[in-house]
Amino acid sequence: MAVPFAEEEERNKSISPKPKLILYVYVLFTTFLLMSHVLVGETSSSSCPVSRKTVQTVDSCPENEEDWKKAAERKNCFQNASQCDEPARLVYHCVINPYVNETLEVCAYSQIIVFGQCTEYDIVGNSIQGNEETNCTGFSPKPCPNGYNSSEMFKYPGCFDLVKPSATNPPTSTLGSRDSVSYSCLAFVFLQCFIAYGIPCSF
Repeated sequence: MAVPFAEEEERNKSISPKPKLILYVYVLFTTFLLMSHVLVGETSSSSCPVSRKTVQTVDSCPENEEDWKKAAERKNCFQNASQCDEPARLVYHCVINPYVNETLEVCAYSQIIVFGQCTEYDIVGNSIQGNEETNCTGFSPKPCPNGYNSSEMFKYPGCFDLVKPSATNPPTSTLGSRDSVSYSCLAFVFLQCFIAYGIPCSF
């Protein structure tokens, strides 16, 4: 006995997945994962508020362990450690700024720097992180590995040699890494919406 066309169509609808619904769920899920990752990064103890108060521009950074230890004793980060959630992590740093036109001394949480980048301190994000515009793996002598501890920057003095003061560069405090992360998130959501619906999402 032949099944009426309308009944057959209804049956196919009931057993076939709905592409738009699947895409919608996919968009929500991937967006949730991305935003959760960003929020966890922002709320975790990756920095101490007191670090901003300890930032000081210096003419040069120590380029060996002995001088680094002397500078650390002079900076005396321990006196501010009690204001941090993890006092033991607050240590001396001498690093470049995001624009690679200054060297900065700061008491901050040490971080593992990856991708062979020089270490920077971003005062807006209050974070020790890799500078994406640099690559110290090719330095000669003393190249850096793909991963190292930020509190050992003295081992890779080539990063300090990159600093070239310029009046045309904007000051350190006008740009933060969190802004770029936020824009990346929005771009990601925009792309997912475009894939799912063929139209941009409005925010």
